Amino acid sequence: MSYKQFANLFFILNSSFFILVIFAEQFSGVNTITKYYNLAAEAYGVWGLVLMALILVLFGVQLRYYLGLFRRLPAFKVNSQKDRTARPNGISVVLVLGDDYLYVENTLPRLLHQDYELYEVIAVYVGNNNDFAEMLEVLAGTEPNFGMSRIKQHPLFPISNKMALNVGIKAARYDNIVITTPDSHPVYYGLNDFSQLRLDQVEFLREELSGENFLEAGKKVLVHHIPVYGLPEEYNPCLELWHPVLEEAPFDVAVNGHTHRKAYHPAGSVEGNNFPVVVGGGSSIGSGTVIILDRKGDELRLKMLSTGGDTIYDIGL
Repeated sequence: MSYKQFANLFFILNSSFFILVIFAEQFSGVNTITKYYNLAAEAYGVWGLVLMALILVLFGVQLRYYLGLFRRLPAFKVNSQKDRTARPNGISVVLVLGDDYLYVENTLPRLLHQDYELYEVIAVYVGNNNDFAEMLEVLAGTEPNFGMSRIKQHPLFPISNKMALNVGIKAARYDNIVITTPDSHPVYYGLNDFSQLRLDQVEFLREELSGENFLEAGKKVLVHHIPVYGLPEEYNPCLELWHPVLEEAPFDVAVNGHTHRKAYHPAGSVEGNNFPVVVGGGSSIGSGTVIILDRKGDELRLKMLSTGGDTIYDIGL
């Protein structure tokens, strides 16, 4: 039996006892409480009276909790909408650190300088290295969006990662919390920084289109994954960035995938495409396709076949 269950049982028994005593007095006309204490005094002496007094005190304490404190719980309401509008909609990043000087020197500055208006990083240092803790404290004094907490290690009281994260979460100012670890790196060294990657590819296209190999090639095929033209999605940042470069480019055809829906867009049919666009089919056996480019002399032909070998498109380019 837990402490809470014992306390509830004790309260119920005490309450039942005093209710029965009051009813007995009303119906019998006998002062039952006086009689009860007289019997306790005769049987147990002074200790019996002390025990009865202690029961009354404990009953009063229980009554105070149930009527004064616990009754507030059913009436408690959280105005979540008000709380959400009152607190700024920022992001708190929480991580647990050991004595990792390389992380603080190389990765933490990149984590601190993310492009968010309301953004903070909370580091929970678990360790006894005073120099390392002082370094974090200095950093917290110079970086307005960085905060740190420290938990000293003790051999008898090990600190788990969950306990340390709980300290960091409690210190967070914002409702949106991201948990990371020292072995994680922002945008994986830039590999999924797609905005910058698209800008870099614009420069790459310009260089390739002006290069000697491209200009001297007899046939020119543009191969990339996501279609710039004919993409059946509202979000298409590549069209805005790449179209000014591709609108005059003398490609014979573009071969794309991504949509899993086979398609053929002749030149000038979608969003100002200057060349034909062919998109491959789905990822399953039934909807998958094979695209074959075959050049003989000055003639370039594109065939799209189903997985069963049937010809879907046969285009002379």
